[in-house]
Amino acid sequence: MKKGCLIKGSIIAVALLCILGFAAFMGWRVMSDYNRALNANWGFKVPWQSQYSEIYKTDSGPSFHGDGLRYHVYSYKYEDFIDLMFAWSPVERETNYYDSYSEAVTQWLNDLEVPEE
Repeated sequence: MKKGCLIKGSIIAVALLCILGFAAFMGWRVMSDYNRALNANWGFKVPWQSQYSEIYKTDSGPSFHGDGLRYHVYSYKYEDFIDLMFAWSPVERETNYYDSYSEAVTQWLNDLEVPEE
């Protein structure tokens, strides 16, 4: 009788460990998805239909509030979904610290030492 209880207990313990491991893995995937940060900070999500993948990233390093500079380059299989995300405009606008978006981006890319290619 003890042997049967031991086997059942072992099976239950292994099953619980598998379930906890799977839950931790899925939680990590959801929490580390950069799309969550884009949505929280900028109010948009990259459409999953575009089938995107990250091909380059860099950042300014750790900061107390996590508010440093980040730069990502993505490759998209279907670009039509990306074109629909924004109302792209050739009009330059002023920022709080720079005369235009182009000037701000150029400075940030230089600060991050992003290669031109």
